[in-house]
Amino acid sequence: DAIREAVVQGVGFEALNIEIKNHLRGWYLDTARALAEEVAAKDDGDGGVLFNIAISLFKHGDSINAFKLLERTLTFRVAKHGESHGQTAKVYNQMGNTLGVLGEHDKALQNLERALQIQLEIVGEKHADVASTYGDMGSIYGKKRDFDKALHMYEKDLEIRLATLGEKDVSTANTFNNIGNVYSAKREYDKALDMHEKALQIRLAILGEHHPETASVYNNLGIAFKNKGEYDKALQMQERALKIRLDTLGEQNPNTAMTYGNIGSIYECQGEYDKALQNSQRALNIFLANFGPQHHLTILAQKDVTSLSSRV
Repeated sequence: DAIREAVVQGVGFEALNIEIKNHLRGWYLDTARALAEEVAAKDDGDGGVLFNIAISLFKHGDSINAFKLLERTLTFRVAKHGESHGQTAKVYNQMGNTLGVLGEHDKALQNLERALQIQLEIVGEKHADVASTYGDMGSIYGKKRDFDKALHMYEKDLEIRLATLGEKDVSTANTFNNIGNVYSAKREYDKALDMHEKALQIRLAILGEHHPETASVYNNLGIAFKNKGEYDKALQMQERALKIRLDTLGEQNPNTAMTYGNIGSIYECQGEYDKALQNSQRALNIFLANFGPQHHLTILAQKDVTSLSSRV
């Protein structure tokens, strides 16, 4: 019925697509919240179901209600297992990451530090869970723009990954990539390129060329080359990322849109405003189709298109 009405009213497919996605997302979140209330009213053992619902809400953008469920889950976990238990640490970790998304960075770090303290007591320093928590703390410090502390946390993460998993592991590659992003933020672009190149070689060896995670490294290499002013190399990296994302994710994926936007920004730096506008418009169209006009990525892309249109 919604499709028939859209045709009658002359609504474009992109607008209909946004409406259907928003309707489904709203239905999913309403169902998850209702289920959480049912579960919370019963004895949920250690809060495992509540925790899973909280993760679902978090992944679908409802971080506020996700955090409320995590607080309730924590009560179950402490009652069932005590404070110093791995399952309790998992809740503190997710609470920290959720608070980070909500912009409560200091509170996020407090929860992550508590998770880390418990993990160190139970499993010791050389464990994947500990490495992940160091990495999560690095992410929060990055959001706080405290890049030295972010780098310190990621280096601890890397040290554990290398000791327990070795260099040829996807998790190790992820950490190299994160360190590269911090060096880019610190404007130490040669160090950033070195880290991203290490991440690339690992991902190529394990995942191959045509994989979204390989595309992400090409993207980050492109950003670092652009920031260095090496626009031809930057464009080469972004074009590789674009090809992979088109092959693996498709034209209408937001990550593909990000790549179009990055290519547009390189062409803008080179003074090729026609090509810059063409790519920025593609990015805008994809963001509109996925998120609608009010999303921050759509708004930023619209500003780019408006600015470039005046220069063509």
